[in-house]
Amino acid sequence: MKEIRRFLSTLLFEALFVLGLLCCSSAQAIEGVEEGKIEPIVRALGVEPKGPVLDLKGDALLFVAFGAGALAGGVAGYCLRALIQKDQPR
Repeated sequence: MKEIRRFLSTLLFEALFVLGLLCCSSAQAIEGVEEGKIEPIVRALGVEPKGPVLDLKGDALLFVAFGAGALAGGVAGYCLRALIQKDQPR
């Protein structure tokens, strides 16, 4: 009985996964907040919208996010070590 329940739950999970892929794999790009909400308001005010300050694309954006996370983790670890270690004065 356990094997049948496990098989059916796995089959249901896989079916939902495939259904989600089929529903979400549309050819249209998802419109972001910038294009959909902010740009019409900015154009209505008579100002031409500008591009982003850092125009990073592809892997460069991932590398910057990874570096920022590593830097923040290092700083947090350095600051929290004084709270964790009991034999050193604070």
